[in-house]
Amino acid sequence: MELSETSRARARGLGASAKLIVIAASTGGPSALRSLILNLPAELAVPVVVVQHLPPSFVVSFARQLDRAAPIDVRLAVSGAPASAGTVWFAPGGAHLGLRRGPDGALLFQPRPGPPLAGCLPAADVLFEAAAQTCGRACLGVVLSGMGRDGSKGAREIVAAGGKVLVQDQASSTVWGMPGSVLRAGVEAQVVALEHMANELQRAAS
Repeated sequence: MELSETSRARARGLGASAKLIVIAASTGGPSALRSLILNLPAELAVPVVVVQHLPPSFVVSFARQLDRAAPIDVRLAVSGAPASAGTVWFAPGGAHLGLRRGPDGALLFQPRPGPPLAGCLPAADVLFEAAAQTCGRACLGVVLSGMGRDGSKGAREIVAAGGKVLVQDQASSTVWGMPGSVLRAGVEAQVVALEHMANELQRAAS
């Protein structure tokens, strides 16, 4: 059962413009991501980085399919490459995906080897925590449909750093485990229906 309006009312509205958007998704995530990404404009002013729980080969083919269909570019994150705006970047699998600042201040991808966290490799918690550390209040975290609780710890770090978090609502989620776990953990988050998520991301980046 979805959390009450009273619980959800703790969420704050988006404040300062986001400079980075990070997304977590698992079960039901591919369809949610397709709906979301196909509605993002090519000129989106920030990078979007996604952890979707899929085998590495499936992530590659999924990213290619989306790149052919979406207005915005869709790519796999490559070690040391800059997280450029106007692109959706997918964590390629086989390692956790971190972020670091280059000498010129550019945001660079930094894969991190390591064991799975709660069965997830990559884990969204690792990406979210890196986003909080590198971008602080200019970070927006998004947790979409998925089983388990990956993303809830990282979402807490984003909010603690001054950033914002959105979670997909229960009605539009295939599985509300991951989005619901963020709220159950007491993290302040805005609950958004999937059909409105692309607009929220554009608004956050403007």
